[in-house]
Amino acid sequence: MAHEQEGQVINCHTVVSWNDHLQKGFESKKLIVVDFLAAWCAPCRLIEPIFNELARKMPYAIFLKVDVNELKVIKVYMIK
Repeated sequence: MAHEQEGQVINCHTVVSWNDHLQKGFESKKLIVVDFLAAWCAPCRLIEPIFNELARKMPYAIFLKVDVNELKVIKVYMIK
């Protein structure tokens, strides 16, 4: 049975959500693809439809989207 979020981009708005989806990815040994973005960033908005299409075409991977201005814990990964 397919997981309800397969083929979709998952928005991570909280540290709990971020950690939960990372853990699920590690446990399932799935590829994890993350779009670190900022709402004000024009190139980030341009890539969104492409990222969404990749998620649809690659249901065997987990696609996450993180706004770096919203989820400050991401600084651990040195994303700027």
